[in-house]
Amino acid sequence: MAAATLVWNSTASAFSATTTNPTNTMTIGTVTISDNDAGVALFTAPALLPGNTATSCVVVTYSGTAASTVKMYVANYNATDGAADGVVIGTWLNMQVQIGTGTCGAPVGLTNVTAAAPGDTMTTVSGKTNFSNGYGTGWTSAAAGNTRVFRFTYTLNASTPSTAQGDSITTDFVWEAQNN
Repeated sequence: MAAATLVWNSTASAFSATTTNPTNTMTIGTVTISDNDAGVALFTAPALLPGNTATSCVVVTYSGTAASTVKMYVANYNATDGAADGVVIGTWLNMQVQIGTGTCGAPVGLTNVTAAAPGDTMTTVSGKTNFSNGYGTGWTSAAAGNTRVFRFTYTLNASTPSTAQGDSITTDFVWEAQNN
């Protein structure tokens, strides 16, 4: 009797397919803010008299990639009592700060950051020293390319006493952006 042997040789074979989602990139966002003052002070007023007022303007630009909130505060505040009589200019000098859009020459939609005219005393302003207690500007979703105009108006109170002669203030105005 003849035996027949059948050998079945198979390879494991199956249908398959793939898809690829290529070139995934994760980049950390940026928070970047600048102004147009080129390092020049907004005010230099060497001989203020009671009732004097002046206005200056700066444009702040946000160029970061992360949506951010922008606040304003002061740094390096220094009040000098010129007559050493206890009267300091900060209680007599008011600063009003407004924010809007457009340009310094043609601001649009200005709203108050500080109190309305004549503004807050510089003594009050000097207490705003960091992001957490700084002035809210209403600029809460800054995106790349956004600009805001900040208009500053100072007024030396017409009732400033003679004993304030020679007093002075120096300060830096700071804008800080923190991502939302």
